[in-house]
Amino acid sequence: MKIEIGNYKDVIDSRDVISALEEIELEREEFVQAVEDAETEEEKTAAEDDLMQFDEERDYLALKNLDNDGEEIFYEWKEGTILIRESFFTEYIAELCADVGDLPRDLPWHIARNIDWEGLASDLQSDYSSIEFDGITYWGR
Repeated sequence: MKIEIGNYKDVIDSRDVISALEEIELEREEFVQAVEDAETEEEKTAAEDDLMQFDEERDYLALKNLDNDGEEIFYEWKEGTILIRESFFTEYIAELCADVGDLPRDLPWHIARNIDWEGLASDLQSDYSSIEFDGITYWGR
Protein backbone atom coordinates (compact mmCIF):
# COMPACT_ATOMS: atom_id res chain seq x y z
CA MET A 1 0.00 0.00 0.00
CA LYS A 2 1.56 3.25 -1.13
CA ILE A 3 1.19 6.02 1.45
CA GLU A 4 1.33 9.54 0.03
CA ILE A 5 2.85 12.12 2.34
CA GLY A 6 3.56 15.65 1.20
CA ASN A 7 3.65 19.18 2.51
CA TYR A 8 0.42 19.92 0.61
CA LYS A 9 -1.65 17.97 3.19
CA ASP A 10 -3.60 19.85 5.85
CA VAL A 11 -3.17 17.11 8.46
CA ILE A 12 -0.43 14.48 8.69
CA ASP A 13 -0.21 11.58 11.14
CA SER A 14 3.36 10.77 12.21
CA ARG A 15 2.59 7.05 11.93
CA ASP A 16 1.89 7.59 8.22
CA VAL A 17 5.23 9.40 7.89
CA ILE A 18 7.01 6.45 9.50
CA SER A 19 5.17 3.90 7.33
CA ALA A 20 5.79 5.85 4.12
CA LEU A 21 9.46 6.22 4.98
CA GLU A 22 9.80 2.48 5.65
CA GLU A 23 8.10 1.76 2.32
CA ILE A 24 10.38 4.17 0.45
CA GLU A 25 13.50 2.82 2.15
CA LEU A 26 12.63 -0.71 1.01
CA GLU A 27 12.28 0.50 -2.59
CA ARG A 28 15.35 2.72 -2.24
CA GLU A 29 17.56 -0.18 -1.15
CA GLU A 30 17.55 -1.53 -4.74
CA PHE A 31 18.99 1.76 -6.01
CA VAL A 32 21.59 1.87 -3.24
CA GLN A 33 22.55 -1.73 -4.03
CA ALA A 34 22.93 -0.85 -7.73
CA VAL A 35 25.41 1.90 -6.80
CA GLU A 36 27.38 -0.53 -4.61
CA ASP A 37 27.36 -3.25 -7.30
CA ALA A 38 28.50 -0.97 -10.13
CA GLU A 39 31.69 -2.27 -11.67
CA THR A 40 32.66 0.68 -13.83
CA GLU A 41 32.65 4.40 -13.18
CA GLU A 42 30.03 4.81 -15.92
CA GLU A 43 27.72 2.25 -14.26
CA LYS A 44 28.25 3.90 -10.89
CA THR A 45 27.42 7.36 -12.26
CA ALA A 46 24.26 6.04 -13.92
CA ALA A 47 23.21 4.23 -10.73
CA GLU A 48 23.86 7.34 -8.61
CA ASP A 49 21.76 9.40 -11.03
CA ASP A 50 18.93 6.86 -10.72
CA LEU A 51 19.17 7.00 -6.93
CA MET A 52 19.10 10.81 -6.92
CA GLN A 53 16.09 10.83 -9.25
CA PHE A 54 14.29 8.31 -7.01
CA ASP A 55 15.00 10.42 -3.91
CA GLU A 56 13.64 13.55 -5.60
CA GLU A 57 10.53 11.83 -6.94
CA ARG A 58 9.67 10.27 -3.60
CA ASP A 59 10.74 13.34 -1.55
CA TYR A 60 12.94 10.99 0.46
CA LEU A 61 15.20 13.60 2.04
CA ALA A 62 12.31 15.88 3.05
CA LEU A 63 10.47 12.92 4.59
CA LYS A 64 13.61 11.67 6.34
CA ASN A 65 14.23 15.15 7.80
CA LEU A 66 10.61 15.37 8.97
CA ASP A 67 10.91 12.00 10.70
CA ASN A 68 14.22 12.90 12.37
CA ASP A 69 12.93 16.30 13.52
CA GLY A 70 9.65 14.78 14.67
CA GLU A 71 11.42 12.28 16.91
CA GLU A 72 13.40 15.12 18.50
CA ILE A 73 10.46 17.49 18.99
CA PHE A 74 7.52 15.25 19.84
CA TYR A 75 7.61 12.80 22.72
CA GLU A 76 4.99 10.47 21.18
CA TRP A 77 6.13 10.65 17.55
CA LYS A 78 6.23 6.87 17.08
CA GLU A 79 2.89 6.36 18.84
CA GLY A 80 1.17 9.04 16.78
CA THR A 81 1.44 12.80 16.58
CA ILE A 82 -0.97 14.80 14.45
CA LEU A 83 0.65 17.61 12.47
CA ILE A 84 -1.58 20.49 11.33
CA ARG A 85 -0.51 22.70 8.44
CA GLU A 86 -0.19 26.30 9.61
CA SER A 87 -2.61 27.58 6.94
CA PHE A 88 -5.24 25.08 8.18
CA PHE A 89 -4.69 25.56 11.92
CA THR A 90 -7.62 27.93 12.54
CA GLU A 91 -10.05 25.65 10.72
CA TYR A 92 -8.64 22.67 12.59
CA ILE A 93 -9.26 24.36 15.95
CA ALA A 94 -12.86 25.18 14.96
CA GLU A 95 -13.43 21.54 14.00
CA LEU A 96 -11.71 20.34 17.18
CA CYS A 97 -13.97 22.51 19.36
CA ALA A 98 -17.04 21.00 17.69
CA ASP A 99 -15.65 17.44 17.86
CA VAL A 100 -14.85 17.53 21.57
CA GLY A 101 -18.13 19.22 22.44
CA ASP A 102 -16.76 22.61 23.49
CA LEU A 103 -19.34 24.13 21.15
CA PRO A 104 -22.60 22.60 19.95
CA ARG A 105 -22.55 21.47 16.32
CA ASP A 106 -25.86 23.21 15.68
CA LEU A 107 -24.67 26.58 16.95
CA PRO A 108 -26.77 29.31 15.28
CA TRP A 109 -24.97 30.87 12.30
CA HIS A 110 -25.18 34.39 13.70
CA ILE A 111 -23.21 33.27 16.75
CA ALA A 112 -20.82 30.88 14.99
CA ARG A 113 -19.72 33.43 12.42
CA ASN A 114 -18.88 35.96 15.14
CA ILE A 115 -16.50 33.73 17.05
CA ASP A 116 -12.91 34.92 16.76
CA TRP A 117 -11.51 31.60 15.53
CA GLU A 118 -8.19 33.14 14.61
CA GLY A 119 -7.79 34.56 18.11
CA LEU A 120 -8.75 31.25 19.67
CA ALA A 121 -6.35 29.37 17.39
CA SER A 122 -3.59 31.83 18.25
CA ASP A 123 -4.21 31.33 21.98
CA LEU A 124 -4.24 27.53 21.68
CA GLN A 125 -1.16 27.45 19.46
CA SER A 126 0.99 28.00 22.55
CA ASP A 127 0.21 24.36 23.47
CA TYR A 128 1.70 23.18 20.17
CA SER A 129 5.23 22.95 18.79
CA SER A 130 6.14 23.85 15.24
CA ILE A 131 8.01 21.68 12.77
CA GLU A 132 9.11 22.40 9.21
CA PHE A 133 8.30 19.97 6.43
CA ASP A 134 10.01 20.90 3.19
CA GLY A 135 9.53 24.63 3.76
CA ILE A 136 6.01 24.47 5.23
CA THR A 137 5.27 24.95 8.93
CA TYR A 138 3.14 22.39 10.74
CA TRP A 139 1.97 22.39 14.36
CA GLY A 140 1.72 19.34 16.60
CA ARG A 141 1.74 18.26 20.19
